[in-house]
Amino acid sequence: MSILNLTQKSVLRKKIKKVRSEVSENNRRTSSLNFCNRLEVFLTIFQLRHIAVFHPIHENKEIDISLIWDGHKDSNRVFYFPKVNGKSLDFYSVNNLREDFSVGYSNILEPNNCGVKVDSSVFDVILIPGLAFDLNGTRLGYGKGFYDKFLSILDLKTIRVGVGFSFQFFWERNLPSREWDQHLDWIITDKELIRCSC
Repeated sequence: MSILNLTQKSVLRKKIKKVRSEVSENNRRTSSLNFCNRLEVFLTIFQLRHIAVFHPIHENKEIDISLIWDGHKDSNRVFYFPKVNGKSLDFYSVNNLREDFSVGYSNILEPNNCGVKVDSSVFDVILIPGLAFDLNGTRLGYGKGFYDKFLSILDLKTIRVGVGFSFQFFWERNLPSREWDQHLDWIITDKELIRCSC
C-alpha cells in the first residue's frame, strides 16, 4: 500500500474537514445513530464499564457519540470526559451528564468545576476523535497532540477506539505517522467495526 508523505498531513486534514462539512444534518443524525448502535454492541460484548468519551464538536459535524450516554440504560456504566489543562489532557467524572459542562478549549464542552479528576488507570476503554484512521491503527488528529501525549502514558489494558464516519477510514492507504504517534486497537464508524492490525 502507498504511504502518504508527511507533508500531506495538512492537505489530508483539509480534505476530510471539507467532506465532513458537506454531511447533511439528516445524514449526520442517521450515521450517529448507526455508530452508537455499533458502539453499544461493542461495549456489551466486551463488558466495558468505565468509558472515557468526549463531547463532539457539532459545528465541525463530528459524529455525535453523545447518544451513548444521553440514552444509556446501563446504570453500571461510568463516563469520563476530557478537559484541556495547559498542554495536558485530563479526564473527569461528572454527576450530571447534561449540566456539568461549560465551553472550554476550542469551544469544546468540558467538565466544569463540578467535575472530579480521575486516574486514567480506571478506564476500560477510551473513545478517541480524529480526522482519519487506517487499518494499522494510525490516527490523523487535529495536530495539537493532546491525545497522543495522553495515550503515551495510558495503561496498555485500556482499549483504544478511534471513532468517526466511514469515509474517515482509509482501507487502501497507510496514513503518515511519526514515532510519537500512538496507535489504536479498534476503529468504529457508522458502517464498520474494525480490529486494527498494529
